[in-house]
Amino acid sequence: MRVRTIASMRRTADVVIVGGGIIGASIAYHLTKKGVRDVLVLERDRLGSGSTGKNAGGIRLQFSSEINVRLSQRSLPHIERFADEIGADPHFHQVGYLFLITEDRDVAPFERSLAMWSKLGIPARRVTAAEAKALFPQARTDDVRFGTFCAKDGYADPSSMMNGYVARAREAGATFVEGAEVTEVTCGNGRVAGVRSKGGSPAHLRHRTRRGARCGLPADDRIRDRPLRTPRIRWCTARDGRPEREAGLR
Repeated sequence: MRVRTIASMRRTADVVIVGGGIIGASIAYHLTKKGVRDVLVLERDRLGSGSTGKNAGGIRLQFSSEINVRLSQRSLPHIERFADEIGADPHFHQVGYLFLITEDRDVAPFERSLAMWSKLGIPARRVTAAEAKALFPQARTDDVRFGTFCAKDGYADPSSMMNGYVARAREAGATFVEGAEVTEVTCGNGRVAGVRSKGGSPAHLRHRTRRGARCGLPADDRIRDRPLRTPRIRWCTARDGRPEREAGLR
């Protein structure tokens, strides 16, 4: 994939996107689809080298918060037609998500989630321990109170999806720059004016209207690393009741 380096980065753009993972690439694609051609995406390392290249690619409707469920409802149809629209295979496998409830503390939250999913039209269902065993024979279900299963859930390859977005966005005029770590967001007259990157020249935003993005940054306008805590989990994907892949994540 051809990308530009920081040395060749242009000085102005209508839109600057910080981060060249699947989210940044998707934003660039959808902006160009709406007619915004002068889009600049700055990635501090290689495209997709952050969380895009390190996550399991899970796609599900079974969330405990309504906003996440609604976001997934809007996203899922796009992912299902991704190959036709973007021209790249997302490697999307709708094998379903099976949640097993074994602890008393989880019973009430999942009961509430089931009620919410029903209200929102999510095709998730409550399953007994025996039904869960039939869905995934390798699972130990002697301590399972009940489970939830949604056949519309599954997993895809985030890197393949990102590459598809990048290709289509570049065709429409977007520019992607690797090795451009943004260290500062500059502001003027109460709105974002541009960004500065380590070892490169500043990139300035051209505001076509007065409705620029409002500047809600810390006093020194600097980008800070935010500490994140991630729990250790294990995940396993299965096809026809047989484990397909398993991994431990931290």
